[in-house]
Parts: sequence; structure tokens; C-alpha cells
Amino acid sequence: MNSETGLLKTLLFVALLILPGHFVYSEMIPIANASFEIPEIDPITNPFYAIPVIPMWTELDVDLEYSQNTGTFLNPEPNSPNNDHITNADGRQLVFIGSEQGNAILQVLQASYIPGKNYELTVAVGVSMRFPPTSPNTLKLSLYYLQDNDPNTIEIVSYSVSPETLSSSVLQDFSVALPAVKPEDPWAGRPIGIAIRSTGMPGGFWDIDAVRLDSETVSDFTFDHQVNLNDLAEMSVHWLACDTDTADMSGDRCINIQDLILWIDAWLHYEP
Repeated sequence: MNSETGLLKTLLFVALLILPGHFVYSEMIPIANASFEIPEIDPITNPFYAIPVIPMWTELDVDLEYSQNTGTFLNPEPNSPNNDHITNADGRQLVFIGSEQGNAILQVLQASYIPGKNYELTVAVGVSMRFPPTSPNTLKLSLYYLQDNDPNTIEIVSYSVSPETLSSSVLQDFSVALPAVKPEDPWAGRPIGIAIRSTGMPGGFWDIDAVRLDSETVSDFTFDHQVNLNDLAEMSVHWLACDTDTADMSGDRCINIQDLILWIDAWLHYEP
């Protein structure tokens, strides 16, 4: 038995003794202007309470002349004359997107898709009180990536929101999830793209707020859909290495006792 294997067995025993309660390492990935509070709309100088721009996002607007299909708006006060206040908005401002095919907002993040991690995009959605969209129009949430020298987005996974149960005064959270990235996936290592797109004919507006992206480290390092000693063996290959994403449960890119403790916790609570 070599010294590395002996050390790993000792650490495994110690980790089992000090293992805390069940938890999973997860992180929230930064999104620029995720709550649409930039720029701040001044209700005194802007009687429309809205602007046709969404800084730090790419806007796709089929209304090329006036750009009236995407923009930022100020949430009316609770006692507004039109009774159109949104009660659970995150901050004071939201985004509107016209319910017509081709209208969208997109953003390529600083973070990349990392093998061994899964991703979940969550968006708070409502509908305009005055001009709500109707079926079969939908709002599509998606994760995408870009190929080299190709400006077109390549969708990986998506979820479509229907307007029937949506409110003009209370936002609802909807999510789309991407399973654990595999090393051979074409998006592995590429920057993360997020998109919110309208589908259908003209006829209403979606209200959007609080865009979030969560990532969770998966304990199946061998991608065989099991958490077992094969994954521990994979961790041992990278033991005490740094600048690696393989078997990195803690997110610090170094494989050490912290990752071992997290993996054991995931192993003990694994449900196939």
C-alpha cells in the first residue's frame, strides 16, 4: 500500500467520524443586472416609468424602428391609481418583453459550464395587467452556448411558460435545469448563455424579474449514474492537486479533506 493510498484511507476514516449533517455544495453564479435595477428610472423625469433598454443584456426586438418590445419599467407604488403594483418584485424595477416570436433578452456569463456540475436557471414571471399574452404564446427559458466563430446560440435545454395561470400582481418562479455536464459535452468549458424568449404572435407583454442561476457539484465523477467507490478512486487520482475541476466538491479547485467530507456526505445520502 503506497503512502497516498494509506493517507486517503486514514482521511476517509477521519471524515466519517467528523461528518456533519447532510448538505450539498452549491453556488449562485453572478448575472449582470439580474434584477434590472440599472439604470434607476426616475418617476419625476420619466412620466412613462419605462425605458426601451436593458443594460448588460443583449436585446432582440422585432420592433427595429422604435424598440418598444423590450425594456425596463418601474414597479408602480402599492396604492397606484391603476392598481398595477407587483407585490413580490425584487427591487423597484422589472423587464417587459413583447409576446411575439423574435423578442428576447440574452446574456453570456463570465462563468463556464464545468464538468461535474449541474445548473438551474430560475426566472420570476408575470403578465401585463393591461396587455397580457394569451395561449398559445409562451415564454421560453433556456441555457445555451456559442461555438467558436459562430454568433448563433445553440440551445442545450429549455422550458416554456404558459400564460394561463400567471398573474399581473404576483410573480411566479419558473426554472429550467441542466443535468451534470460531462467532459465530452460540446458545451463543457464554454461560457454559459442564458436566454428568455417570446414565442407566438403579437398580442401582449410578459413581466420578468429576479433572474438566478444556481450550480451544484455532482458527486458522480465517473458519470456512470452511480455514487460509489469508483468515484472515490477518481478523487484519489487528483488527491491534493490544485487548479482542477475534477472531483472538486468545495469549489476551490483543490482536492483535499474538504472535498472528501462533502463526497462522503453525498455518498451516504445517495438515492439511485
